[in-house]
Amino acid sequence: MAAKRGWRNELETIAFAVFAIVVVVLLYTFLIAGGTHPRLEDFHTFWLAGRDYLHHRDPYPARITGRIIHGEWFVYPAPVAALFVPLGALPYSVAAGVMTVLLLAATCGALWLLGVRDVRCYLVSLGSVVVLTAVNLGTMTPLLMLALAGCWRLRRRGWPLAATIAAAVLLKLFLWPLLVWTLVTGRRRVTVQALLIASVVSLVAWLPFAGSLTHYPSLLHQLAVHEAWAGYGVAGLAASVGASHSAAALVATAALPLVGISVWFAGRRLSERRAFAATIALAVVGSPVVWLHYFALAFVCIALLSPAFSLAWFAPLALWVTPWQQAWGDGWRIVLALAVLALPLAARAAPRARSAEAHGIVSA
Repeated sequence: MAAKRGWRNELETIAFAVFAIVVVVLLYTFLIAGGTHPRLEDFHTFWLAGRDYLHHRDPYPARITGRIIHGEWFVYPAPVAALFVPLGALPYSVAAGVMTVLLLAATCGALWLLGVRDVRCYLVSLGSVVVLTAVNLGTMTPLLMLALAGCWRLRRRGWPLAATIAAAVLLKLFLWPLLVWTLVTGRRRVTVQALLIASVVSLVAWLPFAGSLTHYPSLLHQLAVHEAWAGYGVAGLAASVGASHSAAALVATAALPLVGISVWFAGRRLSERRAFAATIALAVVGSPVVWLHYFALAFVCIALLSPAFSLAWFAPLALWVTPWQQAWGDGWRIVLALAVLALPLAARAAPRARSAEAHGIVSA
């Protein structure tokens, strides 16, 4: 028996070493060699927006037209442009290096805040196509992972929770279901505080470009028409069965109330931990535009329900089968991605997670 246990330990050590080498190679390929795509396309847009904001130039396009090209349009709320002013003041090569480090740190920091301590969990997440491309393109997704982990960590802290939720929603508007989650879980004051913070920050940030504020909803609609159909969300499913670009965007918009209702139902029927994970998953599904890197948020759901290493951590690796940011209306790609997002919710919460929740422990 001892011999068998010794062989098993040696095999596990070898498997761990091999996987660690694979992850290092992947990190080099995607973050230094550039992978199969040019690096930091999304970040280049943020960097330009930060420079525009710094020099009092309007960062928003007059209209969104043409083919889908990552990084072509800045369509985030004005506070995001203001956020990138410090990096916009730096030379692009320096700013790009800082951003890459920040995104990697945010990914690992999110897992740490959620109570993940097993190095294998970190290796699996860093070896996934969703995290690698999120960092490779310089997207907001790792920052969203950190913000969501912060929301959970601060879930009993009033104003700090409200500020974190406001930041998350301003970074990516599709996280608005967090406000429904606070309502249904009895945090009504936090909901009001988060709305107040987001409103004040938005108004202040938009002051230099007040004209763009009235034009902004139109830009979001144009973006949905041009891009939603090609993504992995509800609009992509509609496109996979023949819906036009406009019809697919309309389906995604019509699904928004259903997302809110589903979050409310989850908050009433599920445990607090599972309800928060469901809120994240529903926010991704309900986003009008859903790119592959959004599914890096699945690791937040997994960490919530299984902070210890388990088979659930391997679920996002299935998306290496479809490593492209767009689904282009291929139904099987969309179904696979949505299944990966839903799988952690079907798993039973780990004993440690259930125990912490039952005793009202704030930390993950």
